[in-house]
Amino acid sequence: MLTPQVRLRHAAKLCGGIRALAKKSGVQERTLASWLAGTEPKSRGIAAVAKAAGVSLEWLITGAGEEQPSGGAVATSGPLNEALLQDVITAIEELLFERGLELTPAKKARAIALAFELFQEEGAVDRETVIQLIRLAA
Repeated sequence: MLTPQVRLRHAAKLCGGIRALAKKSGVQERTLASWLAGTEPKSRGIAAVAKAAGVSLEWLITGAGEEQPSGGAVATSGPLNEALLQDVITAIEELLFERGLELTPAKKARAIALAFELFQEEGAVDRETVIQLIRLAA
């Protein structure tokens, strides 16, 4: 399961970064940074973050349920980094094969989309995060 910090980082990415999330949610940047460092968020603030990012409050807090309340597609912006997308797909496929797991096409697409979104900032695939994503999706 993804950590609360990974889910919060993903919510920030959906908004265009921490600064944009702070502006859109009304939660101060230093508060968001504190949450990313592991401080437990206040309910009003985390609800504002979920609303601003367009993610489910339940998913943001616990990691359970669907990420997006409406079940919509993951938002993307800018040109597609095909090399990174290929690395994400390869990492997920290899991990599924190694562990003898199968995902439905919908779950696999969701895992790929989320991993791609998370790794766009770093520009490289992190195997440990891929493992967490697969655990969440399986």
